[in-house]
Amino acid sequence: MDKRDRSLVSIPKVCGKHLESILGSLNHVANIYNPMRHFLGHIYQALYRANSSKGWTSHKATEVADFHTIITFLDSAKIGISMNNLTFRKPMHIYRSDASEFGLRGYNL
Repeated sequence: MDKRDRSLVSIPKVCGKHLESILGSLNHVANIYNPMRHFLGHIYQALYRANSSKGWTSHKATEVADFHTIITFLDSAKIGISMNNLTFRKPMHIYRSDASEFGLRGYNL
């Protein structure tokens, strides 16, 4: 989101096409940083309202709060995101293996 998109929070009405463009960009970020997906729901509702009316909608308090949270996520993404927050760290399978004394064979427990 650039400065123009960040000022979207202070504008009383927003165009549906502008919201659609922003949601496309935020969806790309949310594919990498999954916790941000939770906050996109209210913004999708605003897009639906804009498309069902004349193309414009006004912000609700929940959408403004979600935009502020998303901006916080994007600011932290600029600094860098720990890989530990992106990967699933609980092992599903644990294998113990060892080489055989007699050649290239081995075994798993």
